[in-house]
Amino acid sequence: MVLSVLLLVARAAIVVPFSLVHNMMPHSEKLTRRDIIIVWWSGLMRGAVSVALVYLHFDRMDQAGGAEEGFGTSMGR
Repeated sequence: MVLSVLLLVARAAIVVPFSLVHNMMPHSEKLTRRDIIIVWWSGLMRGAVSVALVYLHFDRMDQAGGAEEGFGTSMGR
């Protein structure tokens, strides 16, 4: 639980200042508070979704005849 909170705070500590700097640029489209929250949340979800998709991919290959064979063909061998 503590690690999750630290990750949320760390992500916000990076996203919010960079978003504010972006808003100070003269010719940039200004980000609203809602936009900043979406950037913060999507970055958190991107990693989790990527890991879930990889697990799903290798689980299907394992059921179809072995992850090692499928891994070799997916890597271009």
